[in-house]
Amino acid sequence: VPPIGWTAWSLYLLDSGERFGSTNAATERNNTESMIKAWIGTDYVAGVESEGRELTGSERAAISAMIRLSDDNAAETLYQFRGADAVIKRLISECGLKATVIVPGFWSYTQITADDAVTMMACVLGRSATSPLTAWVVDEMRHVAPDGMFGIPQVLPAGSDPAVKNGWTLQSAENRWRLNCLATWDNRILAVLTWYPAKLGQAHGESVCRDVTEQVLTLI
Repeated sequence: VPPIGWTAWSLYLLDSGERFGSTNAATERNNTESMIKAWIGTDYVAGVESEGRELTGSERAAISAMIRLSDDNAAETLYQFRGADAVIKRLISECGLKATVIVPGFWSYTQITADDAVTMMACVLGRSATSPLTAWVVDEMRHVAPDGMFGIPQVLPAGSDPAVKNGWTLQSAENRWRLNCLATWDNRILAVLTWYPAKLGQAHGESVCRDVTEQVLTLI
């Protein structure tokens, strides 16, 4: 029986530099949806640091809402402030993404591969080693609200303390869900990208993420 819909996954082991993934991990794309908020926050604080200042209270609140609550309005405000498409152009150039495609004016429709998703997270983690504000963004991803912590974290060993930024949207015009899971723990990064018929609901995508994670854990 063929699988329902589409799935791609990519695993990056930071200690060794090894990568594993599905056969389509480097070539087939999905809407990034809210995964890209990890970068929107990282890019925003890079601008703040370049100005030699700290985040204001309102900036900190907006980034926190975007990461913890997956607040789209906060994401849009931060994205527009930093130049909209320029934010995604910097993601591609500064993080060395290989197959990501900009959809002008829409951060959530950025077309990304599973490989590029883990590369994006690796880029964020790399900056966090020397940037206190980026380290704070990563820490916010460890405190995502329960409704955004589905998929990968649900099957990791206790105490893994993952940093998570999932993305999930029912695309009514397409009659399909696009649901992505992205998490990092123990110097590992895993991305699982999916789309499938709308009738299956959000729970189906969450289950795909869990199933892939369980299989990946047997590899490592």
